[in-house]
Parts: sequence; structure tokens; C-alpha cells
Amino acid sequence: MSYHAAFGNVPADEQPKVNVTPESRYDERERQRPRAVVHARDADTRLVGSLSLSLSLSLSSLVELTKGEQICGGFAATYKSLCNFYGTPVREDICWDVNNLYPSNNITEFNLLEFEQPVSTAELSALIGALHHNTWFTSIVAREMVLDKKTIADIAAMFRKNKTITEVVLTGVGMNRDGLAALSDALAANRDNAVNTIDLSNNSFDEKGMQSFANFIGSMSHGVVRLNLASCGFNKAALQAFGAGLRKNTHSPSTLTILSLARNNLGAEGSSAVAQFLANPNALKELDLSFTDANLDVVLPAVIRGATGITALNISGNKLSAKAVKSMTTFLQSSDSLKMLNLASTSITVELLKDVLRAIGQNIYLQDLELNVADNKLGSGGASLIANLDTDARNIVALNVADNEFGDDGMSLVATGLARHQSLKVLDISRNFSPKPTKAREAAVDDLINLISGECPLETLVLRGNRTVALRNDLAPFLYGLATNDTLLRLDISGQQMGNKGALALGKALQINKKLQELRWDDNATTLQGFVNFRNGLLRNRSLKDMQVPVLDITAAIKSEDPKKLAAVFAEIQDMIARNCSPRSMLAKGAAGEMFGQLNILVCYKTVLLETNDKQSTVTDDSDER
Repeated sequence: MSYHAAFGNVPADEQPKVNVTPESRYDERERQRPRAVVHARDADTRLVGSLSLSLSLSLSSLVELTKGEQICGGFAATYKSLCNFYGTPVREDICWDVNNLYPSNNITEFNLLEFEQPVSTAELSALIGALHHNTWFTSIVAREMVLDKKTIADIAAMFRKNKTITEVVLTGVGMNRDGLAALSDALAANRDNAVNTIDLSNNSFDEKGMQSFANFIGSMSHGVVRLNLASCGFNKAALQAFGAGLRKNTHSPSTLTILSLARNNLGAEGSSAVAQFLANPNALKELDLSFTDANLDVVLPAVIRGATGITALNISGNKLSAKAVKSMTTFLQSSDSLKMLNLASTSITVELLKDVLRAIGQNIYLQDLELNVADNKLGSGGASLIANLDTDARNIVALNVADNEFGDDGMSLVATGLARHQSLKVLDISRNFSPKPTKAREAAVDDLINLISGECPLETLVLRGNRTVALRNDLAPFLYGLATNDTLLRLDISGQQMGNKGALALGKALQINKKLQELRWDDNATTLQGFVNFRNGLLRNRSLKDMQVPVLDITAAIKSEDPKKLAAVFAEIQDMIARNCSPRSMLAKGAAGEMFGQLNILVCYKTVLLETNDKQSTVTDDSDER
């Protein structure tokens, strides 16, 4: 390994000095490997420390950098030298990935989860240390993997030097207020840092940590573009500090396009702090304040004044008052950019929703809108309102009205009304039928069939159920009606508890249907016979290309069915899906699909077997005690 390979990216004034001493002359026992003693100049103790570091150097490599050593900015070479310094074994598998996979696919994301796990703290120290002066990678990513304090400190230290990483994603890594403070201080100290995208969601911070982060945001020499701080446990005081930091940064109003503070407690004070930023002209495109206890009476007027170009607004899980709805309708009447509005779980009333829909429908500049009003208990009145959507709001192309307690009568109204809607492409009506079948159930299912057979150009239908609200055998007529449908591309009927009769109906429908491409149907009490019926139908189908493995049903079925037969049937199903995806590239009768199907079956089988053995062991222990 050459000196330049290890330290070529380090600024000249920080590179270790090479001092060839008499001790480095050729040794009788080691003629082919001259020795050099490298004295680290204590310019960056985080890179090599202040200790003397012995490296095996080739004299010719001190002159020029070989082509192989330039791969990914010489990352592997620098990493190996740091492993030597820390006394950590080199992970050759990681070096191979970086030297071969990354440049060929132009991967500039340094994702810790892409490396074979586990990766020890010592190994992470060398890997992260190699990023200090690396110019190849532009992002560092760690999602839902717990990092200890040492690793987080190493990441913070790296940002004191790095000038090329623009994206930091450390979501769900167990970072606390001290880790956030260290990261913020490091970024603030490096005036040449290029970071503009930050995702620190699903960590637990407090006011102290946020104060350091706010100071960094306020002192940035450039603006932040995307910022995700969802589920960070911020209190009102912390969010006040955050708002002050955003306002202090003169670049943020023109650069910040995506902001998420979801699942933090804004309250009145936090809402006011966020509103002060929103009220001034800004470039915000996506705003997520879901489940924040936000005071929408304050926030929405601010959005009207400053965030005029917003395309996605999520205020679900917050109380939507009449005053807030008035501001909302004013915004909807003037916006020409909004594409997604989420009002789920806002306790919006039918009358207030009517005002919202009217504002949407009257704005001719508002096109292709996605609207989510799920979980608002709109009842039969809401069903009547949604049924008139064709006349009230034709510019809605995606609608989510799940969990609104429409009942069988209400579902009949909704299906009949939406069948006339000529622009609706995505519809979620999950868990809206009556918990127990009523006299209107049969008519409601017939109207549902007419919905997918009428003028509505529906491409995606989500009709999920659960143990409380499920259609069971009543779903079969709809599945048979699916046979002649020529618009649906995606269907989700998970949780409807339709059993093997439903699987039989689905299989028969697929023999005729030529359009459906994606299917979700787990949690339907399907057993081996049901999977056989489905397989028989899929044999004659060429359109279905995407089907998630129904793990819940397989796991339940394997307790009473022959695992080998289940594996064989599901392997055939996987083969047919693969055949539909790429008919000409099927090799060896879909060996990959067969292996995949058997793997899922065996995993489920082993899980059930372990559970059974544990129960038997418990019974034996109890008997012995008696």
C-alpha cells in the first residue's frame, strides 16, 4: 500500500511526515520490503493520532498513485491503513464491495446496513475514519440500527473534516441529546461542510440537544434543503429553539423544501414558533405536522401567507376546528400547486368536510389531487357526501376514506356515486362495511362490482378488512366480477377472512382477467386447498407480476398442513409470478422462485416447530413439579 493511497485526500498541511531512518534500511531477513517510520503530525488526532505509525511502503508508490488506489477516492486503502493503526482486522468483504460494486453502479451512498452484519464498533471506527477526507461519498446512512456512543462520536468527528457529504440519515440509531450535541457542534465547526439534507427521525432528544442543533442550523453558511425530525421527542421549548434557528439562517427560506416534525408535541408554543417561519415567504414543498398536537388555527394562516408553493400537506392526527377549516378552504381556493392533502384522524365533521370538498372542486387550477380523510367516523352522512364527489370535486384522483364507519348502506351509496367519477384512479375504502352482515350487504357488494365495471377509471383499489370488519364469503361475488374488469392494476383484499372459497373465486377470476398486475391478499384464513385453487387459476394468467408472500396465512396453515406440500404449491405460485414478469428468461422451471417459496415455508415451519416444542417443554415441567 502506498503513502498516497492512504493519505492522498488529506490536505497537504495535515499529511503525516515520512521520515526514512537508518532503521528503515534493507534488513537481511526482509530484503523485499523496506521499512519506513511515519511520525504522525498531530494535525488530526482522529485520523492517525499522535503516536508513531509504522507502515510498509513501496518506494515506487511514493511517486504516483496507481489506478486501483483511486477507486472511490482511495477509500479502501485509507480504511486498511486505519485498521493497521487501530489494530483491527481488515474486512476484505467490505473492501471488495467498495472497490467493485460501488464504482460500477456509481454508488455514492455510504450505507452501514449494506455491509455484512454484524460490524463491530472497532470496525466502524476505521470505516468512518476513512471518510474524513474522502471525496467520493456524498451521503452517510444508518436506518434502524443501534449505534453506540463511540460510533456516534466517530461520525461527529468525521464531520469536522469532511467537505463532500451532503446527506446525513441517522434514523432510529439510538442517538441521545449528547450525540446530537456532538454532531451539531462538529458540523458547526466545519464551515466547509456540504450537508443540506438531514434525517434524524426516531431518536430521542430533548431541549439541550435541540439547542445545539438549532445553533448549527442558524450558523450554516448555506441552507438546508430537506429536514426530517419526526418522532424525536421534542417538547415545546425545544421546538421554539428550532424555529429560532430556522429563522436565523438567511438561506433557509429559499432552500428548505421538505420539513417533517411529525409525532413531536408542538403544542401552542411550538406551533407559534413553526408558524413564524412559515408565515414569511419560503420555498417549502412538503410539510408534515402529523400527530403533533399542533394548533392549526395558528399554523394554517401562516401556510397561506408564506408557503404558497406547497405540494404536500400532512396535518393528520391534529384537531381540525371550524376556524382552521376556514383557513384551509381559503388556501385550497388559491393554491395551484397542491397535490396531496392528508386530513386523516382530524375529527373533521361532515359539514366542514363539505366546505373543503367545495373549495377543492371550485379551484380549476388544482388538478390531480390526492385526498386522505380516513378515520374520521363520518358515518352515513359522510358516505352521502363522498357519493357526490363526481359533481363536487372531479379534480381528485386519489381518495382514502378508510375506517369511516359507513356501514353496508353507506358503502352502497359510495360505490354507486364513485362509479360515475371519471378521474378517480386510486381508492381506499377499507373497513367500512358493517361489522355484521345486514340486509343491504348483498346490494353493497353488487354496487362494488358496478364500481369497477362502470365509467370510473379506477386503477388501484384497497379493500382491506380485519377480524372485526370483514366480508368473508360475501367477497366472492366481487372476486368473480373481477374477471371481466379491464382497468384495475392493483388490488388489496388483505384481512377479509374469505377462506378457501375466496381463494377459489380469486383463482377463477385470474384465469379471465388480463389486466391485474399487483395483488395483496394475506390474512384471509387460506389453507393448502386454497393455495392449490389459486395456483390452478394463476396457471392460465399472464398479467399478475407482483404478489407479496401471504406470510400470515402460510404460518397459520403450516400448523395443520403438510409443510412439503405447502412448499411445493407455493414454489409453483412463485414460478408463475416470475414467468409473468419475464417469460423469456425463465430458467430451469423457475428454480429461483422454487427456492424462494421453499425458504419461506421452511422458515414458518421452523418457527411453528419451536413454538410447539416450547409448549410441550412447559407442560412437561409443570407435570414434573406436580
